[in-house]
Amino acid sequence: VVFDAGDTNSSVEALHANLFTLPIPYGYHNWTGDMVWARTYLTGTNPVILQRVLPTNPLPAALDMAPSSVAAANAFLASKGLPPMDELSEAGQLYFADYELLADAITKDDFIMYAPVVVFYLDTVNVAPGSYAKLMPLAIQLSRGTRAAEAGPHVWHLPSDPAESWLFAKMHVASSDVQWHEAGAHLGPIHLTMEPFLIAFFRSFAKDHPMYVFLKPHTYDTFAVNNMGRYSLVARKGAQFENLNSIGLDGVLELMERNYNDYWTWEGFSFPQEVA
Repeated sequence: VVFDAGDTNSSVEALHANLFTLPIPYGYHNWTGDMVWARTYLTGTNPVILQRVLPTNPLPAALDMAPSSVAAANAFLASKGLPPMDELSEAGQLYFADYELLADAITKDDFIMYAPVVVFYLDTVNVAPGSYAKLMPLAIQLSRGTRAAEAGPHVWHLPSDPAESWLFAKMHVASSDVQWHEAGAHLGPIHLTMEPFLIAFFRSFAKDHPMYVFLKPHTYDTFAVNNMGRYSLVARKGAQFENLNSIGLDGVLELMERNYNDYWTWEGFSFPQEVA
């Protein structure tokens, strides 16, 4: 569906009024809010990027833990009646998303894409009685490595920053998330990586074999979708990725190769491991 900004009948409101019986999603009018933005990490397209801070899984080394940054984050938490970061970590209420895969990725000319680190906290205080705790963003570091060093010791964007600066950081993270998801979590490691295994699957099992009966529904249309993707998304001529994102086709291909060589393992992509 394509919306025309100048047409009053071409809007989300009109779409819901004419086609849907469900109410307009809460996020449509509240997309700039922190709770809505954080919720996309639970109900959006890329939830496996979210990790809990544990003794065996600390905050990423790329996150600049400058005392001034940590102090500013703790001051924000205190303003919400919450304990500092180290206590949240000990309580299992600190989370992060690390877009390491995007570091130094190829981008199109004059385009910028960050490889951010995002820190979240679980708000168990500012909730209505009987409600669940809320996942909320605490800090965003857009750059890493030398680019982060050039920005100075305090390189975290915080919810207490000016509204435009904080929204700017969240929008860049959302852009990075979409590109990481498509190349690093979806098209490469799922569709294209699984295709040779599916070929072997169909050649190896009889149709009445229990494994065939069990797995067949999960292969529905995989070959057809992959074939369309090869001739549209990643085709050398007229690739949709060339127009859809900052990294273009070369960047997508590079990220898929990097992800497969450096990150893809059977153990790492097992469901229990991804939700651990």
